[in-house]
Amino acid sequence: MAAYAVGLTKRYGTGDTAVTALDNVDVQFAQGQFTAIMGPSGSGKSTLMHCMAGLDAATSGAVFIGDIQLNALDDRRLTRLRRDRIGFIFQAYNLVPTLTALENITLPSDIAGHPIDEQWLSAVVDTLGLRDRLKHRPTELSGGQQQRVACARALAGRPAIIFADEPTGNLDSRTGAEVLSFLRESVRRTGQTIAMVTHDPSAAAYADRVLFLADGRIVDEMVNPNAEAVLERMKAFEADIPHPEVVWADPAPAPVPVGVDPTAVPGPAPVPAPPAPPTPPTPPSTAPVIPPPPIAPPGTPIAPAAPAPATAPAVPPTPPPAPAPAAPGSSNGPVGAASAAARTADGAPDPIDMANWTDADWDAWLARKQSEAGGA
Repeated sequence: MAAYAVGLTKRYGTGDTAVTALDNVDVQFAQGQFTAIMGPSGSGKSTLMHCMAGLDAATSGAVFIGDIQLNALDDRRLTRLRRDRIGFIFQAYNLVPTLTALENITLPSDIAGHPIDEQWLSAVVDTLGLRDRLKHRPTELSGGQQQRVACARALAGRPAIIFADEPTGNLDSRTGAEVLSFLRESVRRTGQTIAMVTHDPSAAAYADRVLFLADGRIVDEMVNPNAEAVLERMKAFEADIPHPEVVWADPAPAPVPVGVDPTAVPGPAPVPAPPAPPTPPTPPSTAPVIPPPPIAPPGTPIAPAAPAPATAPAVPPTPPPAPAPAAPGSSNGPVGAASAAARTADGAPDPIDMANWTDADWDAWLARKQSEAGGA
Protein backbone atom coordinates (compact mmCIF):
# COMPACT_ATOMS: atom_id res chain seq x y z
CA MET A 1 0.00 0.00 0.00
CA ALA A 2 1.51 3.32 -1.07
CA ALA A 3 -0.46 5.44 1.44
CA TYR A 4 -3.51 5.13 3.67
CA ALA A 5 -5.33 6.82 6.55
CA VAL A 6 -7.36 5.45 9.47
CA GLY A 7 -9.98 7.55 11.29
CA LEU A 8 -8.62 10.75 9.75
CA THR A 9 -10.33 13.81 11.22
CA LYS A 10 -9.47 17.44 10.58
CA ARG A 11 -11.24 20.18 12.49
CA TYR A 12 -10.66 23.92 12.26
CA GLY A 13 -11.50 26.18 15.20
CA THR A 14 -12.93 25.28 18.60
CA GLY A 15 -16.24 25.37 20.43
CA ASP A 16 -19.38 26.47 18.62
CA THR A 17 -17.36 27.90 15.70
CA ALA A 18 -15.49 24.63 14.96
CA VAL A 19 -15.69 23.36 11.36
CA THR A 20 -15.10 19.68 10.60
CA ALA A 21 -13.40 19.37 7.21
CA LEU A 22 -12.72 15.61 7.45
CA ASP A 23 -14.92 13.36 9.58
CA ASN A 24 -13.35 10.00 10.54
CA VAL A 25 -12.14 9.13 7.02
CA ASP A 26 -10.64 5.72 6.15
CA VAL A 27 -8.93 5.68 2.75
CA GLN A 28 -6.29 3.65 0.90
CA PHE A 29 -4.13 4.39 -2.16
CA ALA A 30 -2.78 1.18 -3.70
CA GLN A 31 0.66 0.99 -5.27
CA GLY A 32 0.66 1.66 -9.02
CA GLN A 33 -2.89 3.09 -9.05
CA PHE A 34 -4.22 6.40 -10.37
CA THR A 35 -6.94 7.76 -8.02
CA ALA A 36 -9.06 10.86 -8.64
CA ILE A 37 -10.75 12.67 -5.73
CA MET A 38 -13.94 14.59 -6.50
CA GLY A 39 -16.79 16.28 -4.68
CA PRO A 40 -18.63 19.58 -4.39
CA SER A 41 -16.87 22.69 -3.10
CA GLY A 42 -16.20 22.46 0.62
CA SER A 43 -16.42 18.67 0.73
CA GLY A 44 -12.83 18.25 2.01
CA LYS A 45 -10.95 17.20 -1.15
CA SER A 46 -7.97 19.53 -0.76
CA THR A 47 -7.88 19.00 3.01
CA LEU A 48 -7.63 15.23 2.48
CA MET A 49 -4.72 15.68 0.06
CA HIS A 50 -2.87 18.10 2.37
CA CYS A 51 -3.21 15.77 5.36
CA MET A 52 -2.13 12.72 3.35
CA ALA A 53 0.90 14.62 2.00
CA GLY A 54 2.01 15.88 5.42
CA LEU A 55 1.32 19.51 4.49
CA ASP A 56 -1.32 19.83 7.24
CA ALA A 57 -1.55 18.03 10.58
CA ALA A 58 -4.63 15.91 11.33
CA THR A 59 -6.72 16.63 14.41
CA SER A 60 -7.05 12.90 15.10
CA GLY A 61 -6.48 9.61 13.31
CA ALA A 62 -3.36 8.24 11.63
CA VAL A 63 -1.77 8.84 8.21
CA PHE A 64 0.80 6.48 6.66
CA ILE A 65 3.15 6.79 3.69
CA GLY A 66 4.19 3.18 3.15
CA ASP A 67 4.87 1.91 6.66
CA ILE A 68 5.82 5.30 8.14
CA GLN A 69 3.23 7.11 10.27
CA LEU A 70 3.34 10.84 9.63
CA ASN A 71 1.80 11.72 13.02
CA ALA A 72 4.83 10.22 14.80
CA LEU A 73 7.43 12.34 12.96
CA ASP A 74 8.90 15.62 14.13
CA ASP A 75 9.16 18.55 11.73
CA ARG A 76 12.68 17.69 10.53
CA ARG A 77 11.95 14.06 9.70
CA LEU A 78 8.59 15.02 8.18
CA THR A 79 10.38 17.47 5.88
CA ARG A 80 12.81 14.76 4.76
CA LEU A 81 9.96 12.34 4.08
CA ARG A 82 8.13 14.89 1.93
CA ARG A 83 11.33 15.62 0.00
CA ASP A 84 12.32 12.01 -0.63
CA ARG A 85 9.09 10.03 -0.85
CA ILE A 86 6.33 12.43 -1.88
CA GLY A 87 5.94 14.33 -5.13
CA PHE A 88 3.72 17.41 -5.61
CA ILE A 89 2.06 18.91 -8.65
CA PHE A 90 0.33 22.21 -7.93
CA GLN A 91 -2.15 24.16 -9.99
CA ALA A 92 0.11 27.27 -9.83
CA TYR A 93 3.26 25.28 -10.94
CA ASN A 94 5.43 26.71 -8.10
CA LEU A 95 8.59 26.89 -10.22
CA VAL A 96 11.63 28.92 -9.12
CA PRO A 97 11.73 31.83 -11.62
CA THR A 98 15.54 32.24 -11.51
CA LEU A 99 16.26 28.58 -12.40
CA THR A 100 16.08 26.89 -15.79
CA ALA A 101 13.60 24.13 -16.52
CA LEU A 102 16.26 21.44 -15.95
CA GLU A 103 17.38 23.03 -12.66
CA ASN A 104 13.77 23.13 -11.45
CA ILE A 105 13.35 19.44 -12.34
CA THR A 106 16.42 18.33 -10.39
CA LEU A 107 15.99 20.80 -7.49
CA PRO A 108 14.61 18.30 -4.89
CA SER A 109 17.44 15.82 -5.55
CA ASP A 110 20.03 18.59 -5.49
CA ILE A 111 18.76 19.81 -2.09
CA ALA A 112 18.73 16.26 -0.71
CA GLY A 113 22.20 15.53 -2.12
CA HIS A 114 20.92 12.46 -3.96
CA PRO A 115 22.45 11.43 -7.27
CA ILE A 116 20.28 11.82 -10.38
CA ASP A 117 19.24 8.77 -12.35
CA GLU A 118 20.18 10.19 -15.75
CA GLN A 119 18.47 7.41 -17.70
CA TRP A 120 15.18 7.88 -15.85
CA LEU A 121 15.44 11.68 -16.07
CA SER A 122 16.02 11.46 -19.86
CA ALA A 123 12.96 9.23 -20.25
CA VAL A 124 10.79 11.66 -18.28
CA VAL A 125 12.03 14.67 -20.27
CA ASP A 126 11.45 12.99 -23.61
CA THR A 127 8.02 11.71 -22.61
CA LEU A 128 6.94 15.23 -21.61
CA GLY A 129 8.45 16.81 -24.73
CA LEU A 130 10.79 19.15 -22.83
CA ARG A 131 14.10 18.30 -24.50
CA ASP A 132 14.35 21.61 -26.38
CA ARG A 133 13.12 23.67 -23.36
CA LEU A 134 15.51 22.55 -20.63
CA LYS A 135 17.58 25.77 -20.72
CA HIS A 136 14.59 28.10 -20.65
CA ARG A 137 13.43 29.90 -17.50
CA PRO A 138 9.74 29.73 -16.44
CA THR A 139 8.97 33.18 -17.88
CA GLU A 140 10.10 31.87 -21.29
CA LEU A 141 7.70 28.91 -21.18
CA SER A 142 3.99 28.64 -21.87
CA GLY A 143 1.56 27.55 -19.17
CA GLY A 144 1.42 24.01 -20.50
CA GLN A 145 5.21 23.82 -20.64
CA GLN A 146 5.53 25.09 -17.06
CA GLN A 147 3.05 22.46 -15.85
CA ARG A 148 5.00 19.74 -17.68
CA VAL A 149 8.16 20.93 -15.93
CA ALA A 150 6.27 20.62 -12.59
CA CYS A 151 5.23 17.07 -13.54
CA ALA A 152 8.83 16.17 -14.46
CA ARG A 153 10.06 17.57 -11.12
CA ALA A 154 7.50 15.38 -9.24
CA LEU A 155 8.47 12.24 -11.22
CA ALA A 156 12.26 12.68 -11.36
CA GLY A 157 12.86 11.43 -7.82
CA ARG A 158 10.59 8.38 -8.23
CA PRO A 159 8.50 9.14 -5.12
CA ALA A 160 6.26 6.60 -3.41
CA ILE A 161 3.19 8.71 -4.28
CA ILE A 162 2.46 11.91 -6.18
CA PHE A 163 -0.30 14.28 -5.00
CA ALA A 164 -1.66 16.51 -7.77
CA ASP A 165 -3.96 19.43 -6.90
CA GLU A 166 -5.94 20.45 -10.01
CA PRO A 167 -2.92 19.89 -12.31
CA THR A 168 -4.87 20.95 -15.42
CA GLY A 169 -6.80 23.85 -13.87
CA ASN A 170 -4.74 26.54 -15.66
CA LEU A 171 -4.30 24.69 -18.96
CA ASP A 172 -6.31 24.60 -22.15
CA SER A 173 -8.10 21.37 -23.01
CA ARG A 174 -5.45 20.13 -25.46
CA THR A 175 -2.48 20.77 -23.15
CA GLY A 176 -4.43 19.40 -20.18
CA ALA A 177 -5.14 16.18 -22.08
CA GLU A 178 -1.40 15.82 -22.81
CA VAL A 179 -0.47 16.21 -19.12
CA LEU A 180 -3.16 13.73 -18.03
CA SER A 181 -2.08 11.24 -20.68
CA PHE A 182 1.49 11.41 -19.40
CA LEU A 183 0.34 10.88 -15.78
CA ARG A 184 -1.70 7.92 -16.94
CA GLU A 185 1.27 6.45 -18.83
CA SER A 186 3.61 6.97 -15.87
CA VAL A 187 1.28 4.81 -13.77
CA ARG A 188 0.98 2.12 -16.45
CA ARG A 189 4.67 1.94 -17.42
CA THR A 190 6.54 2.67 -14.17
CA GLY A 191 4.03 1.68 -11.48
CA GLN A 192 3.82 5.25 -10.16
CA THR A 193 1.05 5.97 -7.61
CA ILE A 194 -0.92 9.21 -8.16
CA ALA A 195 -3.74 10.84 -6.16
CA MET A 196 -5.30 13.77 -8.03
CA VAL A 197 -7.88 16.30 -6.86
CA THR A 198 -10.03 17.63 -9.70
CA HIS A 199 -13.41 19.15 -10.55
CA ASP A 200 -13.29 18.00 -14.18
CA PRO A 201 -15.14 14.74 -15.00
CA SER A 202 -13.04 14.38 -18.16
CA ALA A 203 -9.85 14.55 -16.10
CA ALA A 204 -11.23 12.00 -13.61
CA ALA A 205 -11.87 9.58 -16.49
CA TYR A 206 -8.08 9.12 -16.86
CA ALA A 207 -7.92 7.56 -13.37
CA ASP A 208 -8.36 3.94 -12.33
CA ARG A 209 -10.94 4.87 -9.72
CA VAL A 210 -12.75 7.94 -8.41
CA LEU A 211 -13.49 8.73 -4.75
CA PHE A 212 -16.45 11.04 -4.05
CA LEU A 213 -16.44 13.19 -0.93
CA ALA A 214 -19.36 15.04 0.70
CA ASP A 215 -19.38 16.84 4.04
CA GLY A 216 -15.93 15.53 4.93
CA ARG A 217 -16.73 11.85 4.27
CA ILE A 218 -16.11 9.41 1.43
CA VAL A 219 -19.63 8.61 0.23
CA ASP A 220 -19.02 6.76 -3.05
CA GLU A 221 -16.36 5.09 -5.20
CA MET A 222 -16.31 4.43 -8.94
CA VAL A 223 -13.88 1.96 -10.59
CA ASN A 224 -12.89 2.27 -14.26
CA PRO A 225 -14.79 5.55 -14.60
CA ASN A 226 -15.86 7.36 -17.74
CA ALA A 227 -16.62 11.04 -18.10
CA GLU A 228 -20.40 10.55 -18.53
CA ALA A 229 -20.81 8.42 -15.40
CA VAL A 230 -18.69 10.81 -13.32
CA LEU A 231 -20.71 13.78 -14.59
CA GLU A 232 -24.02 12.16 -13.65
CA ARG A 233 -22.72 11.39 -10.17
CA MET A 234 -21.59 14.99 -9.69
CA LYS A 235 -24.98 16.29 -10.86
CA ALA A 236 -26.55 14.40 -7.98
CA PHE A 237 -24.44 16.43 -5.56
CA GLU A 238 -25.28 19.71 -7.25
CA ALA A 239 -28.99 18.89 -7.12
CA ASP A 240 -28.71 18.02 -3.39
CA ILE A 241 -29.98 14.49 -3.99
CA PRO A 242 -29.34 12.52 -0.76
CA HIS A 243 -26.97 9.57 -1.06
CA PRO A 244 -27.47 6.49 1.16
CA GLU A 245 -24.09 7.04 2.82
CA VAL A 246 -24.46 10.78 3.29
CA VAL A 247 -25.77 11.94 6.68
CA TRP A 248 -27.78 15.09 6.09
CA ALA A 249 -28.01 17.57 8.93
CA ASP A 250 -31.37 18.08 10.63
CA PRO A 251 -32.90 21.54 10.34
CA ALA A 252 -32.07 23.89 13.19
CA PRO A 253 -34.80 24.10 15.89
CA ALA A 254 -36.88 27.22 16.13
CA PRO A 255 -35.55 29.75 18.69
CA VAL A 256 -37.25 29.76 22.12
CA PRO A 257 -38.68 33.17 23.10
CA VAL A 258 -37.10 34.91 26.09
CA GLY A 259 -38.81 33.98 29.36
CA VAL A 260 -40.31 30.73 28.06
CA ASP A 261 -39.26 27.46 29.71
CA PRO A 262 -38.31 25.08 26.82
CA THR A 263 -38.82 22.03 29.10
CA ALA A 264 -42.35 22.96 30.16
CA VAL A 265 -45.17 20.83 28.78
CA PRO A 266 -47.39 23.04 26.67
CA GLY A 267 -50.98 23.24 27.87
CA PRO A 268 -54.09 23.24 25.72
CA ALA A 269 -54.31 26.00 23.26
CA PRO A 270 -56.60 28.83 24.45
CA VAL A 271 -60.04 28.91 22.86
CA PRO A 272 -60.43 32.14 20.99
CA ALA A 273 -63.31 34.37 22.11
CA PRO A 274 -66.29 34.53 19.72
CA PRO A 275 -66.37 37.64 17.65
CA ALA A 276 -68.61 40.43 18.90
CA PRO A 277 -71.92 40.85 16.99
CA PRO A 278 -71.91 43.70 14.57
CA THR A 279 -73.36 46.94 15.84
CA PRO A 280 -76.60 47.86 13.97
CA PRO A 281 -76.38 51.16 12.16
CA THR A 282 -77.87 54.14 13.99
CA PRO A 283 -80.84 55.62 12.06
CA PRO A 284 -80.38 59.27 11.19
CA SER A 285 -82.07 61.65 13.65
CA THR A 286 -84.93 63.73 12.19
CA ALA A 287 -87.03 66.49 13.75
CA PRO A 288 -90.75 65.67 14.33
CA VAL A 289 -92.97 66.81 11.56
CA ILE A 290 -95.69 69.24 12.84
CA PRO A 291 -98.78 69.23 10.64
CA PRO A 292 -99.95 72.64 9.49
CA PRO A 293 -103.06 74.08 11.23
CA PRO A 294 -106.38 73.43 9.50
CA ILE A 295 -107.61 76.13 7.21
CA ALA A 296 -110.94 77.59 8.34
CA PRO A 297 -113.69 77.78 5.68
CA PRO A 298 -114.62 81.19 4.41
CA GLY A 299 -117.02 83.17 6.64
CA THR A 300 -115.82 81.66 9.91
CA PRO A 301 -115.58 84.39 12.62
CA ILE A 302 -112.10 85.05 13.92
CA ALA A 303 -111.69 83.71 17.44
CA PRO A 304 -110.31 86.10 20.05
CA ALA A 305 -106.64 85.76 20.75
CA ALA A 306 -105.76 83.60 23.72
CA PRO A 307 -104.68 85.50 26.78
CA ALA A 308 -100.97 85.69 27.40
CA PRO A 309 -99.74 83.32 30.09
CA ALA A 310 -99.45 84.71 33.56
CA THR A 311 -96.00 85.89 34.37
CA ALA A 312 -94.45 87.71 37.28
CA PRO A 313 -95.29 91.43 37.29
CA ALA A 314 -92.65 93.40 35.61
CA VAL A 315 -90.65 95.75 37.80
CA PRO A 316 -90.97 99.24 36.43
CA PRO A 317 -87.61 100.62 35.55
CA THR A 318 -86.13 103.25 37.82
CA PRO A 319 -86.41 106.63 36.09
CA PRO A 320 -83.08 108.31 35.63
CA PRO A 321 -82.49 111.36 37.77
CA ALA A 322 -83.58 114.57 36.22
CA PRO A 323 -80.69 116.58 34.98
CA ALA A 324 -79.96 119.60 37.06
CA PRO A 325 -80.89 122.83 35.29
CA ALA A 326 -78.02 124.98 34.45
CA ALA A 327 -77.34 127.33 37.35
CA PRO A 328 -77.35 131.00 36.54
CA GLY A 329 -74.14 132.77 36.88
CA SER A 330 -73.19 134.18 40.32
CA SER A 331 -74.26 137.76 40.96
CA ASN A 332 -74.44 140.32 43.79
CA GLY A 333 -78.14 140.83 43.39
CA PRO A 334 -80.77 140.65 46.13
CA VAL A 335 -81.58 137.57 48.12
CA GLY A 336 -83.50 135.10 46.07
CA ALA A 337 -81.43 135.79 43.03
CA ALA A 338 -79.78 132.34 43.41
CA SER A 339 -81.51 129.51 41.58
CA ALA A 340 -83.41 126.75 43.30
CA ALA A 341 -80.44 124.45 42.68
CA ALA A 342 -78.39 126.78 44.97
CA ARG A 343 -80.85 126.20 47.86
CA THR A 344 -81.40 123.37 50.27
CA ALA A 345 -84.76 121.92 51.24
CA ASP A 346 -85.25 124.56 54.00
CA GLY A 347 -84.43 127.34 51.63
CA ALA A 348 -80.89 127.90 52.92
CA PRO A 349 -78.06 128.43 50.43
CA ASP A 350 -76.65 125.16 49.21
CA PRO A 351 -73.13 124.72 50.68
CA ILE A 352 -72.16 122.69 47.68
CA ASP A 353 -73.00 125.45 45.24
CA MET A 354 -71.10 128.23 46.98
CA ALA A 355 -69.83 129.48 43.65
CA ASN A 356 -73.36 130.72 42.84
CA TRP A 357 -74.13 132.31 46.22
CA THR A 358 -75.15 135.93 46.35
CA ASP A 359 -74.06 138.41 48.95
CA ALA A 360 -77.27 137.80 50.80
CA ASP A 361 -76.51 134.07 50.84
CA TRP A 362 -73.14 134.68 52.34
CA ASP A 363 -74.66 137.07 54.97
CA ALA A 364 -77.27 134.49 55.87
CA TRP A 365 -74.73 131.75 56.09
CA LEU A 366 -72.44 133.81 58.34
CA ALA A 367 -75.36 134.76 60.58
CA ARG A 368 -76.32 131.12 60.96
CA LYS A 369 -72.81 130.11 61.82
CA GLN A 370 -72.57 132.81 64.44
CA SER A 371 -75.90 131.75 65.88
CA GLU A 372 -74.79 128.12 66.02
CA ALA A 373 -71.56 129.18 67.65
CA GLY A 374 -73.36 131.29 70.31
CA GLY A 375 -75.77 128.47 71.10
CA ALA A 376 -72.97 126.04 71.61
